[in-house]
Amino acid sequence: MQVHKILCEKQSQEIPHQFILLGDMATKVHLLVALVALLVACHLLLNQLCASIRSLLLWALLPLGTPGQECWSPSEVALGRNYTMHTLSNAESKDLTTADGRRIDSVWATPRGYRRENRRAVILLHGNQMNLDGLVESAEIYLGWGVCTLLVTFGGYPTPDPHAPVYFPDELTMYLDAEAALEFLVTVEHIPATNVLVHGLSAGGGAAHALGVRHPVLVTADKTYTSLEEVAAAAVTMAGKGWYFAAEWTVTRLMLRAVAPAVQALVPWVARRLVFPRRSTAWPCSQPDGLLNEAKARAKATDPSVRAPYFVFYASEDEIMSPDFAPRLITAGYWLNSPRDAVEHPRLFRCGPSHSSSWHNRIATRAAYSNELWRAGFLRHRPATEMMRHRRHSGPLALRVNN
Repeated sequence: MQVHKILCEKQSQEIPHQFILLGDMATKVHLLVALVALLVACHLLLNQLCASIRSLLLWALLPLGTPGQECWSPSEVALGRNYTMHTLSNAESKDLTTADGRRIDSVWATPRGYRRENRRAVILLHGNQMNLDGLVESAEIYLGWGVCTLLVTFGGYPTPDPHAPVYFPDELTMYLDAEAALEFLVTVEHIPATNVLVHGLSAGGGAAHALGVRHPVLVTADKTYTSLEEVAAAAVTMAGKGWYFAAEWTVTRLMLRAVAPAVQALVPWVARRLVFPRRSTAWPCSQPDGLLNEAKARAKATDPSVRAPYFVFYASEDEIMSPDFAPRLITAGYWLNSPRDAVEHPRLFRCGPSHSSSWHNRIATRAAYSNELWRAGFLRHRPATEMMRHRRHSGPLALRVNN
């Protein structure tokens, strides 16, 4: 044993010192390369994640030609514009200028035989991957009720002008676009803010709440969210369920279940701090706060200077916006004790099963909504046609028509 130990010590003493240094240096180089590769992978993953979250949660289509994104050419947008102009009565194109100098595209339509005194108007704000032609059916309903309509395209979305800039809108630009629409109604059309209803569809609900917290306008939240972080978490949960049930191997399902908590925590953080970071502004609009619609609804309800009626639509099996968001918004908007008290609230309306369901396609929902607008004083006359249709389908047929 002693001879073997002496030989080992002798061999170790014979190893040149420079080889030991080279071995340590190679280890450090390998660690450095691995660290750089890890940072590059994280950077690419975050970039892809940010783009996916931005496209999923909100905002405009990526610039034309970007792979994997649904984009419209100016000619396709022009066709949609022509359809909008020919479908709506007395429609004309309007270019609105925001406080930061951007120009946004919109269409102004008035009902047949309207008079300028004591007018009502609605601002229609579209959702993600939509344009003006997606708001035509809602505008027709409002025009039929004798309400003027202003259809607004968020800045950065495609317009008929091929030279218009295509960029990613953010929370601030969306708020400024809504402010420009209201300024047009108040200063050009001389319609007081108390006679204006802001109808925000899905992503547009953020701008509707931001406008409502600063002005005494009525607000309709149409299948929208409570906050950016919550809708990001809900989107990840729904996507994770699809991946889980689509996985063929039990090992894959176990791995998805293991990483799910980390992903559910990471995505809202990325959405909040990297995709839509907060930035204070001196422009005349609501301060960007991460699209805290629930907090804005509560603030509007507590401020007597801007308090106004509040309406919420939801889909019972919404695959994008959790159905739990709507009762919470109503609870905040009317200071109820809990979301359970909001389930039977008369200004909470079910518009169908999925996110693509529209309130104007359900006769009972449309009749109940028009009745609440009339009770709130927004509609000067109770829409008789809606009540007749509702009574006509109030029997057993209503179950088939409304569901």
